Amino acid sequence: LASLTLFPGSIFFSLVYSESLFFMLTMMIWLGVETRSYFAVWCGAFLLPLTRAIGVFACIPIAHALLWPRIAGRFGGTECDSASTDGDPSSIERRKNSDVGVLLLLSCAPILGFGSYLFLMHSWTGNAVEGFDAQRHWGKHSILNLVDLPHFVTGFFRVTSWHEFNGSLLDRLVFLLHVFFIPVVWRASRGLWVWDYVLGILPAMSGVFTSYSRFASCCFPLFIGMAIWMSTPNGGRWRWVVFGVFSVLHLLLAWRCVNFRWAG
Repeated sequence: LASLTLFPGSIFFSLVYSESLFFMLTMMIWLGVETRSYFAVWCGAFLLPLTRAIGVFACIPIAHALLWPRIAGRFGGTECDSASTDGDPSSIERRKNSDVGVLLLLSCAPILGFGSYLFLMHSWTGNAVEGFDAQRHWGKHSILNLVDLPHFVTGFFRVTSWHEFNGSLLDRLVFLLHVFFIPVVWRASRGLWVWDYVLGILPAMSGVFTSYSRFASCCFPLFIGMAIWMSTPNGGRWRWVVFGVFSVLHLLLAWRCVNFRWAG
């Protein structure tokens, strides 16, 4: 929680940006999956793409959360629901069949939400993809960037300023920070890693690091990974250094924002 609060990009939780709403809906989905509150999951998953287009990829961690116990059980893992059914084979089978239906219903929610976004945009502007057409004026964010790996790799080395719209060194350093904690997240939970991919990797690729400091504020597995690392003896020694750097950058970006300079 301290890492999330002090993180430089977290200044946008207090501004008129989509980060706060996007983060809340993401937490609604994650908590709903963990507690099997599927109505909350469906509502959050439906609304997430209406908040930011990349929310449509929430179908990936939702599907993983419901499919992974079945896959793990088939290959020697433990079915997480076996205890709740008292080992009755017929009860376990009914629960599995029910989970398939739930999986289909919840996985469709982000797609339906994205379809609603296109419908509303068409109703308001006469062009369903008007929002994507507007992005072309900035020439950065594009879904095609997700499959253009060479462009992503070369873009990492195109540093032209410490923090501006183009070529931000800060955005690339934040991405390196994220990469550093990927192994920690992977060891902690495969489900967390899938969320990490959707919230941490895809935004970096779609915009080739543009505004990454802001987008990374919604990548909650990053902060869980930091907490795990800081609980170790080695990580604990760096805790206050990280908090200090985060605090300085947080205040600096806030100063830039209120003075009409690029903050993210």
